[in-house]
Amino acid sequence: ETANLVEVIETIYQSLATEKYATNDILIDITGGQKLNSIIGAAVSFAEGRLFQYVSTQTKQVEYFDMTYQISE
Repeated sequence: ETANLVEVIETIYQSLATEKYATNDILIDITGGQKLNSIIGAAVSFAEGRLFQYVSTQTKQVEYFDMTYQISE
């Protein structure tokens, strides 16, 4: 299930790229998902230029995240 979700998200990014969408124009919303799915959605968005958002179910405030990881040598 986990690998399948990652594959689906990556396929969507590739498909949208062929439609000329910029990576930073695509947003993964992790609100309301199962915990594992939300974690996967957020983790996949750690690639450079990818974004995710979360909407608080209590305050309805929208939080946007642009997180990138780097590997030190």
